[in-house]
Amino acid sequence: MKSRLPNGLTEFSLAESRQHEEIVGKLFEILKKEGFNKIEPSQIDYAKNLEMEPGSADFLFKSIDSDGKLLAFGGGITPSIVRMLDGETHIRRVYFDRPCYLFSPLQEGSRLTWECGAQVYGIKEPEGDAELITACYDSLVFSGIENIKITLSHSFLFKSIIYSYKPSQEITSKDIKDLIKTGKCDKLNDVCTNAIITLSKQKGDITVLQQVAEGINNKEAMDCLVRLFEIYQILAEYGLEDIIEFDFGYMPLESYYNGMSFKISADDKTLAEGGTFSGVKYTSVIAAVGFKYNLYNVMSILDTKQNQNDSNIILGVANTIRALNKARKIKLSLMESNVQVNTLYKVTAEECKEIAAQLNIENIIYVNEKGDLEE
Repeated sequence: MKSRLPNGLTEFSLAESRQHEEIVGKLFEILKKEGFNKIEPSQIDYAKNLEMEPGSADFLFKSIDSDGKLLAFGGGITPSIVRMLDGETHIRRVYFDRPCYLFSPLQEGSRLTWECGAQVYGIKEPEGDAELITACYDSLVFSGIENIKITLSHSFLFKSIIYSYKPSQEITSKDIKDLIKTGKCDKLNDVCTNAIITLSKQKGDITVLQQVAEGINNKEAMDCLVRLFEIYQILAEYGLEDIIEFDFGYMPLESYYNGMSFKISADDKTLAEGGTFSGVKYTSVIAAVGFKYNLYNVMSILDTKQNQNDSNIILGVANTIRALNKARKIKLSLMESNVQVNTLYKVTAEECKEIAAQLNIENIIYVNEKGDLEE
């Protein structure tokens, strides 16, 4: 009987792995040019270090260390990055790409998420938020994605309004998301609930921001809107105002984004989302903003599978030393091109064609016994 993986885990095929590598390479090439460096925290850490929010480590694989302390494996990368940079005073721009494994499956049954994105630490001003948003935008545009839209919101705006009504119970991000989705929250009175529902329906260009501001008499809420306006001004100076939308009903998937939040989309698919998460875990980290790509959606839009077949070559080599010598020279000549050479040894021209057909590769080079190329 064929062995199988535990439920909820998946693996990349060879073609999917290559597609992942090529697309992430394109994205990171742009980020590196904009001053970002790769960061690689340990996959194993103390469980308490990986708990970005209370209870968030409950989903992780755990083990007891030799000294009796609780370890966790393969959790979300952000708390590990925050730990690594704790106490840093200089600006840090980092990018990352690794899987996150979960002991307990998510609602959709998956126990694997892929964390690929970037973060900026140490810039308190709106310029830092705008820098990260444009870095994400640039990486997607220069990878070949068109018709991109940027959506802006603020995760703390709801809480600032809710707490002005002095609720008797603590309100979590999940409570707010459920309220926006269902229109109900047992922890809030009807007046507060209606105010949040009305706000969540506000969506549009810069005029929407102005309209929302006119109905706000809460200083903390107004500070949220001012921050969004400052970010908008910078992005507008970059020539991006026509693709910016404000959507006050949008809340990112990661609940630790507790300030400005954004998503970048195309063809009605979310390609990346992020936001600020200042002071979430370690108070010495004074400012942090990050995002994560939705690689599945990015891959589906770029659709590089056809491009991969176009750049693949079957190199068939006859059973002679001369053929091997010629094949080596051909491979060296193709090193600087964007092709992948699949070499077949000791084959005839017909065998080479048959295998190429099975692999759906049209480009064939065959070196015969004399070391000559055949059509």
